[in-house]
Amino acid sequence: MGQRCFHLFVTLLLLLSAVPPARAHTSSLTRIHAAVVTNRLEVTFELNQADLLQVVLNAGADKVRFRTPDEFAEHTRTIAQHVIASTRVLLDGQHAPAATTADWPPERPELTTKDAAGVLQPAVIPLTLNFPLPAAARTAELSFRLFDVGNFDATFSLHFYRSADGDARQFLLARGQTARVELPGGAASASSTNRANENPSAPETVAENPSGFLPFVSAGITHIIPSGLDHILFVLGLFFLSPRLKPLLLQVTAFTIAHSLTLALSVFGIVKLSPAVVEPIIALSITVVAVENLYAREVKSWRWAAVFAFGLFHGLGFASLIHEAGLPAGQRLPALLGFNLGVEIGQLAVVLAAFAATAWCQQRPWYFQRVTVPVSIAIAGTGIIWTIQRIFF
Repeated sequence: MGQRCFHLFVTLLLLLSAVPPARAHTSSLTRIHAAVVTNRLEVTFELNQADLLQVVLNAGADKVRFRTPDEFAEHTRTIAQHVIASTRVLLDGQHAPAATTADWPPERPELTTKDAAGVLQPAVIPLTLNFPLPAAARTAELSFRLFDVGNFDATFSLHFYRSADGDARQFLLARGQTARVELPGGAASASSTNRANENPSAPETVAENPSGFLPFVSAGITHIIPSGLDHILFVLGLFFLSPRLKPLLLQVTAFTIAHSLTLALSVFGIVKLSPAVVEPIIALSITVVAVENLYAREVKSWRWAAVFAFGLFHGLGFASLIHEAGLPAGQRLPALLGFNLGVEIGQLAVVLAAFAATAWCQQRPWYFQRVTVPVSIAIAGTGIIWTIQRIFF
């Protein structure tokens, strides 16, 4: 039985470690702006270079941006074809054909930009599609499957501008969800989304406005499961020091307080730190807690302090999705509360799964040597790989 437990966890961790490590977060948020312009609907995408390279072009997890304009130019046709094929626009229920605008591909693409800390980051790549808009059109439905692969957590923040006077609606769309909007001249109604939800025969769900609470609960859960592999390994590192409830509860409480604090401070713009600093520290935190598991048998006071300190950086990592959604100030609080709740649900699910998988062998005399030690070594090794790659690649 001991050998079975050993092989179960080593196999699990090796499989997890095989996931491309440079971007442990297999999630992204794409901002999209749709505007009614005379006789057409313009839909502009702020495309993430890392997503394009890794998901669309299969360039490898170590590549997060195009190196030169010539390299980018080689793929502009493929990128445009992918975006067109992955975008679905219905006008009064009828499919609308798409075409790129005259400014694609850009002559002088901006491939890098500097963040607030002066660190060079990949710049977003704008791509605009035009959809012919009949004068009699009353409703528009939009859905996106730009990164429709495996467990990639693709989320889309859609800002739909219905007229030049600033009449706009916002949607937070999961992959394949549909946003439905009444067009100018139609029976515009703030409840159009709710009415669409009442149609049980609709093939896809109509997304709620991102100011709602539940969309961000869902986003918080998926930010952990299945997309937050580094956060999952950190929580597992906490679990394997001791599977007893009290030590685990103390560690998780310290971690929760810390990441909730910096998540809130970051969302409201009080604290900002470059991902170039945050992401390597998150990876390093995985290694630190896992290595201590090899020597410690109980939670010491310094462990709580370390977990709290690392939790501060995990909170800054969590904040990226809410930042990228581009929410007005009045919508940040419900987004923060919902997202944080989703993160806690995801973490709890990880802990419960670990308890369920080890319950039968936790009290065996060989548990530490055959379960805690090999699993912690695998977790620590993964953290080391991620730390090196996030610093140097």
